[in-house]
Amino acid sequence: MRDLHFAFDKGEHIMPKKEKTLSDKHVRAVLSVLQEISAIIQTPVEHEVFESVLASIRKAIPYTSATLFLLDKETQQLEEVSRAGEKVDLIQSVRFDLGPGFSAWVAKQKKPVLISNLHRKMLKEGKAVRSFLSVPLMVRDQLIGVLNLSHQEPEALGKDEFQLAHIIAAQVAFAIERMLYENELRDKNEQLEEAHKRLKEAQEELIELKEREAISQVVISLNHEINNPLTTIVGNAQFLLMTADKVDKGVAERLETITKEANRISQATHKLSNLKKLETDDYLSGRGEKMIDLSRSV
Repeated sequence: MRDLHFAFDKGEHIMPKKEKTLSDKHVRAVLSVLQEISAIIQTPVEHEVFESVLASIRKAIPYTSATLFLLDKETQQLEEVSRAGEKVDLIQSVRFDLGPGFSAWVAKQKKPVLISNLHRKMLKEGKAVRSFLSVPLMVRDQLIGVLNLSHQEPEALGKDEFQLAHIIAAQVAFAIERMLYENELRDKNEQLEEAHKRLKEAQEELIELKEREAISQVVISLNHEINNPLTTIVGNAQFLLMTADKVDKGVAERLETITKEANRISQATHKLSNLKKLETDDYLSGRGEKMIDLSRSV
């Protein structure tokens, strides 16, 4: 800590090594907070979780302000995720490996620090930070983040609060890691489901494309095999109609019907050759056979 003395004005720097026995009151407070944190962590919205965690900690450790930092896995920098009151940190103008401020130094050292009597104004509007406590959030020797607490009164954060914070921080770190893991797992599952959905759609489009290609080949053959004789039929029917005064009226009507239906067949084969999306319908009920519905296909 000697290399950081320049940052404080005759403050008392304490890193307690010996744990003292907690009073029954403190034990009950800690147990209550730990239970609350376990319940809070079930909330799916992260920022609500962090705010509730800070509010719960205040029930065991009265503080003026608190700030929660988490380590970004990609950038390896501490990022503020929540605060109660003003932002709590010291020497923010100094930058360390994991970011600016005293929090980054605590994160690097992975050791909690208590400054119970700090003679320096750090917050806005002239509010003095007289007690400062910074605790790294650790899970199996892995840094999760840092919890900073401050109070306007000297000695308000002492050895009892230090020990309470150390116990609570362990639960907070474990709970946050579990929440982040579950959120990440949920996000990956959603991404996987979306990818599966897109793959299924692509497969359906591919099947439809192959069906259209197969139909297109059939239609080309049909156009050739059907339209040629249709042209002959329509031509002859129209020729006979031109001499309708020489044929029976009933025959003329049949010739008109032949011409009409031949044109309908020609239009159907032409539409088949230009279809981009197929719509099918049951051909015979109960037999599972399908037919292309030209009226709905485009």
